[in-house]
Amino acid sequence: MHRKLMILAAGMSSRMKTSTSNLINLSQNDQANNRPKCMIEVGENNTPFLEFLLYNATSARISEICIVQNEKDRFTQKYLSDKFLDIKFNFVTQKIPQNQLKPMGTADAVLQGIQGCKHWIDQTFVVCNSDNLYSENAFKALFESQSHNAMIDYNFNALGVEDQRIHAFSVIDKDDDGCITKIIEKPTMEEINTTSKNGRIGVSMNIFKLKATDILPYLEQCPINSTRREKELPTAIQMMVDENQQI
Repeated sequence: MHRKLMILAAGMSSRMKTSTSNLINLSQNDQANNRPKCMIEVGENNTPFLEFLLYNATSARISEICIVQNEKDRFTQKYLSDKFLDIKFNFVTQKIPQNQLKPMGTADAVLQGIQGCKHWIDQTFVVCNSDNLYSENAFKALFESQSHNAMIDYNFNALGVEDQRIHAFSVIDKDDDGCITKIIEKPTMEEINTTSKNGRIGVSMNIFKLKATDILPYLEQCPINSTRREKELPTAIQMMVDENQQI
């Protein structure tokens, strides 16, 4: 069976467009205005960031990829199709509702991705963000899991970021069997201390293995976050967990 990966790539660099950082050169500024953020060039060889992610994915023997992209994106499809000839790509445009100015979030992106890849409906797939560099081993671990639905929680203390940034992450609470009980976004210090296991704080980097038929009802029912006005994948995951589907 082909290993399938869905990459959420509809973000269009909104924060970079307003950046005044000296680290953003003129070329990157131009790209920020014309490309999704995952296709902005980085490194000595000026390589689009998404390429590094795709190299890790193909090293994990992923052979079919769904790219969920922004309707303004006129760059990614041709670039990737010309560059990665051995991958079967499915390009799905995340449609924006008429009364909205931006895509409706990650839960909506996954829903539209499944709807655009109808042959995935009875399959499992890994879904991840386009602006995090997940390792080959992370992809392998999920695909080799015996569970239809799974996730990786990363050890916050090993990420190499400032301690105070923990409040910007989602922390994971698990039961004694290692299954999720709760995903807590932007946690308080009390919530962080409650979920910490022997000093280890598990955080989500938004990479999941999902079976399409399992997650689909929760994507369809996912409410809009009152603050961010988006339908968020962790909310749909939490709804699935609350109805006793293990992850």
